[in-house]
Amino acid sequence: MNEFINRKGVSLDRRSFEVEKVETDEAGEITRIIGTLVRADNSTIAGTEIEANVFNKILQEAEMTEQEIVMADKVTLKLSDSVSANFTLPQTGANGSSITWKVTSGTGISIVGSTAVVTKEFENQSVKLTATITYGTASDTKVFTITAVKRLTDQQKVEADIASISLSSQVTSSFTLPQTGANGSKIVWSTLKKSTPITISKSIAVVTSRSKDEKVDLQAEFTCGTYKTYKNYSVTILGSTVKITPDSLTTSWTQEKGTLKSNTFVVSALKEKNIYVEVEANSNLSVQVLNNNTTDVSIIVSETQALNNQIGTTMILEFNVKVYTTEEPGILIKKIPGTIKYTFASTASSN
Repeated sequence: MNEFINRKGVSLDRRSFEVEKVETDEAGEITRIIGTLVRADNSTIAGTEIEANVFNKILQEAEMTEQEIVMADKVTLKLSDSVSANFTLPQTGANGSSITWKVTSGTGISIVGSTAVVTKEFENQSVKLTATITYGTASDTKVFTITAVKRLTDQQKVEADIASISLSSQVTSSFTLPQTGANGSKIVWSTLKKSTPITISKSIAVVTSRSKDEKVDLQAEFTCGTYKTYKNYSVTILGSTVKITPDSLTTSWTQEKGTLKSNTFVVSALKEKNIYVEVEANSNLSVQVLNNNTTDVSIIVSETQALNNQIGTTMILEFNVKVYTTEEPGILIKKIPGTIKYTFASTASSN
């Protein structure tokens, strides 16, 4: 029998509760309690169900004294041994105790409300923080020794960032270049030679395929405050074995007023390799790409109405097909030039 006499939140006419059935979950927490309620006048109400959260709270209060709650929260109270930025100080323990904080020795950390404010010096600082844990009339303290990590000079920040940054030694596709270091260094990238299979575009190293492996030297400029230095990185672009056909795309159109000419070209990759195609075209042409990211990509090039309305003699219309290993930022495997010889039907004005 679990006595309910004088329990907070239990009305005074309840004397006791005789438990008949207790159900628990996998973690052992009570989920359902059914029993008989016995009132002060000895009358009973069978089949009474008590909310599990209320029952668990009553048990916890009955099982732990105020001092035990303080001790339990003291054990579970943790802080990092080393800090380099502001951090939050717990104000309440896991079992409901109240926690207050103060700096008892050292400099480099001050307390503002629930925040420990870290002030970096040029050397590491050892600081003692004391937590006072209180529940009811019970109280205890716990002391933490924390290292406030020293402030880095601009040169030290750069050196730390250089040590933490690396590039893959071998690549098969375009890749991202870090623009800032963890310690705030600004990083600007360039290639040491003008003609290489890598082009720097903001934070992306755009890779153009080669038939054989090729080594490329990249240079990173690290800047922090007034300090600047450089580091070189070597990256090998692995040669592509994908063969693309055809080498050029050409056709001829003769103008027919009211009828728009169109041609379908197919770009294929041998050895069953998927390819991704982009097309740059003359403003007089309309382009549609079908079946991208497959082994055979179709390109439909069409005459525009604006071109069909023009008059003239002969015009060469150009378009350029870029073939990549995959959708951007894949390796540019090949550029295929396209030309269309366009012959006008008449040099005279059309009504």
